[in-house]
Amino acid sequence: GTVYRHVFIDSGATFSPGAPAVGTLTVSNLTLAAGSTNTFDLGSVGASDRVQVNGNLAWGGTFKIGRNAGFVPGDYPLISYTGTITTNGTPTVIMPPNCRGSLKNEAQKILLHVNSTGSGTIVTVR
Repeated sequence: GTVYRHVFIDSGATFSPGAPAVGTLTVSNLTLAAGSTNTFDLGSVGASDRVQVNGNLAWGGTFKIGRNAGFVPGDYPLISYTGTITTNGTPTVIMPPNCRGSLKNEAQKILLHVNSTGSGTIVTVR
């Protein structure tokens, strides 16, 4: 779907771009507060939640990752943006069991790098 306005996800709120199914949400600008929960279901290429921000992104909160069919190690673009980026607090991620991952901002995308061979969760924000 598409929202032609600035979307604010406040502390305590949950943002799930593909709910109830996997999908892509397009917004004008996006603010994810430090205390927000941001859920993304990831699977094979074309079967993962994504957000396209046609403007500025302020990202923060906890990214909660769900595993769908086709989920394998690699880079998953969670959010793409065309404007500027700022950070609200230190974004963190909760990975599925037996997976490790790190969030990074690269080439106007928030990417989740997944390594499913490890145990536990390691989070770095670069």
